[in-house]
Amino acid sequence: MGPGAPGEMMRTTSLSDITGRYVGRPFREVSCMGLVSAIYETELGMELPHVFEDVSIDTYLEKWRKSPAVVSAQLMRWFRTVGRAVPLGDAAIWDLMIVRWKTLSPAVYVGRRQVLRSTVQGGVEVCPVGCWARPVAARRLLDA
Repeated sequence: MGPGAPGEMMRTTSLSDITGRYVGRPFREVSCMGLVSAIYETELGMELPHVFEDVSIDTYLEKWRKSPAVVSAQLMRWFRTVGRAVPLGDAAIWDLMIVRWKTLSPAVYVGRRQVLRSTVQGGVEVCPVGCWARPVAARRLLDA
């Protein structure tokens, strides 16, 4: 059954609908890489590399807990393989960002100087860029 077929709900790509499906979900349900996968693959229909070096979307969290510095470095190398670099000041909605709080983590730019991210403490939340989520780099995965 294709999208829009009788009896099938159509997914929407509106920012408010997508963020509403994730905000408030606990980290144990949606990790940081799980959120990236959910947004870009499930919601926006893109394909991302699932395995990079010896880390996959499924093993990222376990490996990060054992060695955050090593996995953060791998995350940055993975990050450089997707999309194209954009200056931080030119970030657009749906751009993938790497932000630093205690360690590096992926986040999705949702506009108005805010990112959608998932943290162990807060789960999935919208966070202002700058105070708790300092941007390190941005990549554009969708063409405008």
